[in-house]
Amino acid sequence: MSIKVREKSNKSGSISLYLDVYHKGKRHYEFLDLKLIGDRKQDKEILLLANSIRAKRELELKNGEFGFKTQNNGEANFLLYFEKVRERKSQSLGTWRTTLYHLKNFIRGDGLKFQDITPSWLEEFKAYLVADLSPNTARNFLACVSHVLKQAVKDDIITTNPADKVDSIKAKDAKRDFLTFEEMQRFSQADCLDPEVKRAFLFSCYCGLRLGDIRSLLWRNIKDDNSIELVQGKTKEALYIPLHQEAITLLGARGKPDDLVFTMPSDSQLSLVMKVWTANARINKTITFHCARHTFATLALTSNVPIYTVSKLLGHSRLETTQVYANMLASTKKSAVDSLPSLSGKS
Repeated sequence: MSIKVREKSNKSGSISLYLDVYHKGKRHYEFLDLKLIGDRKQDKEILLLANSIRAKRELELKNGEFGFKTQNNGEANFLLYFEKVRERKSQSLGTWRTTLYHLKNFIRGDGLKFQDITPSWLEEFKAYLVADLSPNTARNFLACVSHVLKQAVKDDIITTNPADKVDSIKAKDAKRDFLTFEEMQRFSQADCLDPEVKRAFLFSCYCGLRLGDIRSLLWRNIKDDNSIELVQGKTKEALYIPLHQEAITLLGARGKPDDLVFTMPSDSQLSLVMKVWTANARINKTITFHCARHTFATLALTSNVPIYTVSKLLGHSRLETTQVYANMLASTKKSAVDSLPSLSGKS
């Protein structure tokens, strides 16, 4: 979208001003009934007025995109705008939906205006989140609200982001369950309600793909040299992974280029399948599908694959993200050593 003030010369010698509006692939013109007559001082004021009208018209069009009927942006519905921004997201939709749920629950309704969202309001919402949720979950929900407010500044809905004056919620190192190789063997031998989930999970243990990328993996992403080439759904970054022979075996017979490699159930059904499968394998851990990614990372590091290489295989943009797995392994090793009996007979 663009709106510009244009000039048109008249036969009388004056210059008429109009708006050149380009919006949603279409162009139209709006004449302002304003003219430049050659008087320097007066023409300057007229140009200021024309640009003020242009700015106002631009805001009206942007408000129209998000269903705002009022020209007073402070009165605009933040929740409606939030849903429009959410629709642009292709990943973490569950987080966005739940954030919207908590916003509505916090205000006990649907009538949240932009002018209501002040730093003090955000502090109260932050306290509400922390009271009922884990620090990491609360942090993610607050980040969604902050992101929407930041976008609202870009869209000229508001002039400043009130979230800039509110400290984010401190993250807490989350427990990352993973499988040892012996536990992977038990999983591979245990009965699973959905053979496709079993195949996909063990495949992820050997390549580290996220669930979202497993769901969207096509046969054309599996190259002739037995590697994976794709653009990650979460980060939009290109990823290249040479496949282990076990992963190649788990792929099975090649399908058509645009066929899905794995046909996965819904998130709720997947959760049930993983829970029953974990019980059948007699593993006393909370194993979700994402644990396959943790398993790949820890197996690679314990197999002395350099951490930089592991980082690239996982598609991490920062080495610090991968370092979490190295720290996790160090903690596991310490616990193992601490559990050894002492010579005095005390454990």
